[in-house]
Amino acid sequence: AALLDVPQLPPKGDVYAHLRDARFKPDAAAATLAFVPTVAGLFGAYWLAAAGLQAGGGLGTLAVAGAGTAGWLLKTRLFMCFHDMAHNSFWPSSSEAGKLANRVFGALSGAVVYTSYARWCKIHNNHHNVSNNLDENQHAQTAPWSMRERGEAEPGTRRTFDAKYNALVQWIVGPWFVFFVVNRKCSAFENALWAAPLVACYAVGGLPLLLFEFAVSYVTAFTGMCLFHAQHTFDGVYKRRGEEWDFFENGLLGSSLLLIPEALKPFTLGIEYHHIHHLSTGVPSYKLRECHEAGEKKGLWDAVPTLPLSSIPATMPYAVWDEDGQEFLSVPQAQTRD
Repeated sequence: AALLDVPQLPPKGDVYAHLRDARFKPDAAAATLAFVPTVAGLFGAYWLAAAGLQAGGGLGTLAVAGAGTAGWLLKTRLFMCFHDMAHNSFWPSSSEAGKLANRVFGALSGAVVYTSYARWCKIHNNHHNVSNNLDENQHAQTAPWSMRERGEAEPGTRRTFDAKYNALVQWIVGPWFVFFVVNRKCSAFENALWAAPLVACYAVGGLPLLLFEFAVSYVTAFTGMCLFHAQHTFDGVYKRRGEEWDFFENGLLGSSLLLIPEALKPFTLGIEYHHIHHLSTGVPSYKLRECHEAGEKKGLWDAVPTLPLSSIPATMPYAVWDEDGQEFLSVPQAQTRD
């Protein structure tokens, strides 16, 4: 199959020299300033929700709605902090205190966003090493198979895949399944941490606050899946096999620049600049925007695929990569080509 052309890219040395700039390294004060208000705000949102549920009436309903919105946005932001901690780049890993902070607060944050820190460290860091390399396992992505893999799979395996990656199942059941089933494949200690927020919600506000927590967590998980999907599953994405795959090319062409409204940027915490994150996980989330804007002035990101948020719905059915057509297919489309 004819591969999609690689556009002219900036010199690799220039890009990595930019990424190594001291301005974009993890900073303990900046990390703490990003993390502490997020946690404090999240506690405040749940306090407001508990008060609103107890008060009832119009004001109570309004309080719960506001708390739900704040909880969703702040949990999304907390996940971005957690994500960097798993890369050991939220607090500076150059010191033992920084490494310890990443591990301890990573495990605690992971409990709040229902994601195993130990499991995420392993699986997600591997994703960075093999993303869009079609000779490697892509099951950390939302469209993990190629048509070649599909053709080599047993009929039963194919049917299971089709049921799981059907758009309705993936986007309605998927958020629950990933965060409350798949992510439970971890140690007893981490599962105990995971249960703590649920127990706390029930102890403070009974079943109503527990249901509130489930609702906020579901919307947060859905949001996270949408963002992750848009970062790697879009028309024109870079995909290669074996020796044709290149880490640098994949960083610039296999990850998108997602255009996030300014009002939402404090909560996505820079993850929309995903090309930088895949080129260097050492640039923490709270420095990604600065790194992008400085590099943009140098013309370093001209080749990066840029997507509006409005592009996400059209890509949600994408589940299988067709190498012959160099395009994504939905499950029903893939079935017609079996």
